[in-house]
Amino acid sequence: MLFFLSFQLLKFIAPLAFLSIFYVVPFFNLNGKKIALRNYPYIKIIIIAIVWSFVTTALPFLNHSNDMFDYNQNFILLITEQFLFILAITLPFDIRDLRYDLAANVKTIPAKIGVKKTIVLSELLLVVFMILKYYQLNLNHISYEQFTATSIALFITGILIAFSSPKRPELFFSGLIEGTMVLMYLAVLIFEY
Repeated sequence: MLFFLSFQLLKFIAPLAFLSIFYVVPFFNLNGKKIALRNYPYIKIIIIAIVWSFVTTALPFLNHSNDMFDYNQNFILLITEQFLFILAITLPFDIRDLRYDLAANVKTIPAKIGVKKTIVLSELLLVVFMILKYYQLNLNHISYEQFTATSIALFITGILIAFSSPKRPELFFSGLIEGTMVLMYLAVLIFEY
């Protein structure tokens, strides 16, 4: 795919590739020990949210746009919303990994504030996402159908997040929580057509 992208877009992808590779590859020093970016305190989900939000929102926009710096208010809102959504659905994965992160001495949000407060934080991120969607609706950047579809998908996502627990099976996280990205797409597709 790299051969079909512009040089400008490749320059934009490079930092995302850097974050993705060094997320798991131990390259950086912390207290004299080589570690991956994911092992730095509290940074794991931020990296995931940045990479996913830019890959799923910014790259398609920039690939379609003639001007790499033709950012408008709607573009900024889309990136921000996607970042909030990905962050919200990534927090349950930190809840899932709590036992392993504690054993590896990786500082995460659930380890710091607890599972229940992490769930509340995740739900609050979804609320902020919905407020931004409502703002987009009022600006006529999205249709009423898109807003309704997104609202339903976020409601279902919120219910799933509320049931997050370190005791849940892997399929709950990798199937249901992660599947909310597909749910969002399908909801908008169905309501639009």
